[in-house]
Amino acid sequence: MELLEFIKERIDEKIGDDITVLDFRTQNPFYDYAVICSARNEAHASSIIDDLEDKCAAEHEIRLIDRHKDSEWYLIQIDEILVHVFWGAARDYYALEELWKDLLCKEN
Repeated sequence: MELLEFIKERIDEKIGDDITVLDFRTQNPFYDYAVICSARNEAHASSIIDDLEDKCAAEHEIRLIDRHKDSEWYLIQIDEILVHVFWGAARDYYALEELWKDLLCKEN
């Protein structure tokens, strides 16, 4: 849980917006939590991903970084936590919180 809190704090410090956590511990063998946040634009999303990579790489395994241009959605997986950083209309379009609403963590 310490890593989850650290990730949320880093996103908040980088001014990521609307941070939401989904608890996948009983649903998915590949990750325990998904953290979802919004960025102002692609550059802001990239800076959030860069910061998480820089701050976590020494003590944690960076399993995935996905930065497809024009997707309005970047991903980074740090140990068992998958972080989604959206900008533009992608967060509303994909509506992950609605899709997985039963897994929303109540402490957000």
